[in-house]
Amino acid sequence: MRHGVAQAARLPPGAYRATEARCEPGRLAALRGLPAVEPLMTYTVGQRLTGGRARLRSAETTPPPRYKDGTLISAMTNIHRFVTNEADRRILRDTKGIGTERTRDAIIETLKARGYIKVVKSEFHPTDAGIELIEKLPNELRDPVTTAKWEMALGLIAEGKMPAASFDDMIRKMCCSLVEGMKTVKFDLSKMGAQDEADSKP
Repeated sequence: MRHGVAQAARLPPGAYRATEARCEPGRLAALRGLPAVEPLMTYTVGQRLTGGRARLRSAETTPPPRYKDGTLISAMTNIHRFVTNEADRRILRDTKGIGTERTRDAIIETLKARGYIKVVKSEFHPTDAGIELIEKLPNELRDPVTTAKWEMALGLIAEGKMPAASFDDMIRKMCCSLVEGMKTVKFDLSKMGAQDEADSKP
């Protein structure tokens, strides 16, 4: 090939002219040392195709497996895998996920005790109360990045890089804002396992 290229380089410009926009079957493959294959057919938009047979098959996607004790702990530890924003992913990686090694089991037990999840054949299933809660809560309380940022702030306080008063002020303002926003949220008490006061009156 080097000899062929050298010979072609001596020819004057314009000595070659393309006559076809295709390569013969096997020619390009042979040059690359690959097995020869037939070229693909060329189609145009709107071209009517004949032959062949179309089949319609009904199928369903498979949902991800439900969490168990071990897999839920792992998901809490590696929660950054479920976050798309890169900045938030870094925060969650740095804070090592939701909770700590000592508190993750307690978090799960609290969810079970309050009736937000139940265990069915060693798998966790959300209850109606849990679904209602997560759907109605403001995003700040559902987002794992919120507590991750708190953990980072507490770390800065421990290192003397952030005044504790600043963190306290931030939390107070956030709580006031959340409480004010929750005043307009109406939960379906039947799903929460409670009864509306109006319904309980004779």
